[in-house]
Amino acid sequence: MSNGVLAVQRTIYWHREQGTAAPVDGWLGIAGERYSPGVREMTCRLGIDQAFIPARENLLRLAQLSISHTALAELVQREGRRAAGAMERGAYGPNWTPADCTDQTVATGADGVMVPLVTDEQKCKRRATEAEKRRKEARRSTARPGRPKSGSDGPYKEFKIVSFYDPDKAHKYAVGTSGDAAALGRRMRREARKVQLDQAEHKYSVTDGAEWIARQYDQQLPMLDEKILDYYHLRDHVIATSYVL
Repeated sequence: MSNGVLAVQRTIYWHREQGTAAPVDGWLGIAGERYSPGVREMTCRLGIDQAFIPARENLLRLAQLSISHTALAELVQREGRRAAGAMERGAYGPNWTPADCTDQTVATGADGVMVPLVTDEQKCKRRATEAEKRRKEARRSTARPGRPKSGSDGPYKEFKIVSFYDPDKAHKYAVGTSGDAAALGRRMRREARKVQLDQAEHKYSVTDGAEWIARQYDQQLPMLDEKILDYYHLRDHVIATSYVL
């Protein structure tokens, strides 16, 4: 559990043909899982903004949970794949509609962000450092047998994000993809359907004016009333124009 170790006595049922069942496990959210929902959420929150080694140390310090950084990485990646699968099946989506928003107004925005990745060279260095540490401490490797996973071919990769929100940001919903502009466009249209964007009284986009973003909005969300250039990029264009004049 996220607050430490919790001892639970539970009854386990067994049937010759149907196998084993432990009803309490479903109530605890650990049916077929090694970690509880609280632990899975906490590791994912730590893994969003930190490397897995400091995340592991913070988890031990804050929640008294000792999980190796490799197990933590596998847990976070597994939860990410599970969330992506839930989105593909339509099991995950916004919990609000334009009727819940101020003046039934919904804004949308899209952008590309650079995400740091671990390169293959960095992975090799980490494995060499860990091997030397194990040698000095006379420990055996706990890594799974087989070829180790390779790292990224570059230190950064661009992910594309689309968001939907109301003017006071009380309701927000965002999704992302590692695919190209067309992949984001398809996701943009699908998620707009979940938000019921076409039912909004007022609907507009606020972006940096990039051509690929404008093209996707034109193709995928033609029901938008306006397409607005955000303040910061407008300001930059005005300043650049002033230099020329």
